[in-house]
Amino acid sequence: MWDLKLKVGQGGTRSVGDCLRHANEERQAKTALIEARFLTGDRAAFDDFRARFDAECIRGREKEFLRHRQEDLAARHEKHGGTPFVQEPHVKNGCGGLRDYQ
Repeated sequence: MWDLKLKVGQGGTRSVGDCLRHANEERQAKTALIEARFLTGDRAAFDDFRARFDAECIRGREKEFLRHRQEDLAARHEKHGGTPFVQEPHVKNGCGGLRDYQ
């Protein structure tokens, strides 16, 4: 990435341990890392991350995670009017918006 002069944002170069710590501290990080998938590079390192993430961040905490996601959903809906029937709906984050269908 650096050869292409791309700037790597935060989180792009974390160790597995840092990712797990961050996921257990921040709801949004955990949600993002749940959807992590292997693209290229060291497959064994990704498999190690996946196994450790599931064991240390998800397993045994499923109900808590889903409760947090429901709270986030309700807060996002409330922030954007609480109903899909607003004059100018927020297409991405509003009630019935794109984030509801991800």
